Amino acid sequence: MRSRSIGLLLSGIVLSSACSMDATAPSSLEPVSPASGTRAGDVKGNGTAAIDEFDGGTITSYTVTIDPRRRNVLHFGPHTLDIPSRAICTATSGYGQSSFELDCPRESGPVTITALVRSTATGIPRIDVSPAMRFSARRTVILSLYVPTLTPDPTAWRILYCATQSMDACIDEAELDPTLATHLDYGSRTLFRRIKHFSGYYVES
Repeated sequence: MRSRSIGLLLSGIVLSSACSMDATAPSSLEPVSPASGTRAGDVKGNGTAAIDEFDGGTITSYTVTIDPRRRNVLHFGPHTLDIPSRAICTATSGYGQSSFELDCPRESGPVTITALVRSTATGIPRIDVSPAMRFSARRTVILSLYVPTLTPDPTAWRILYCATQSMDACIDEAELDPTLATHLDYGSRTLFRRIKHFSGYYVES
């Protein structure tokens, strides 16, 4: 696989209106898509795509450095991750099922992540991030995934959490926590949901 890493430091490009936007988490769940327009903290980059063994589709690698003191809206191609300010837990605060509901010390320095974005030949996405991140349970982080084949059947689409690269490790967290349910926006062909941590997510259809 060939990939070209893209280093992006947000602190120098946040708009002057960001202070008020950073003060609170999003008040309600809403998708963030290219159609939503530019927001404070928006970051867009171009990754290098290659053919992937994932159902004959493509894989694109992004490396992004973010300022966790500010709101960050990360764009990985047509997919987005909306992280409010002061939401990222420190790397030493723990990661795992027993930690996901806990508050945590917050990161204050730059955080660098690498995202691998896969798409099947029919456009079904999967995104894996390393290192894994945990978010404060007091903040609302939203993952939005674009699905070009999205159809109006809420029971047919879910964003599953994948603890490892194995598809057998993917689960629907909403079965235990309704606040993590998948929502659909047919106008933008986007699935979105709250996430409390990030290692990998996959769209099940």
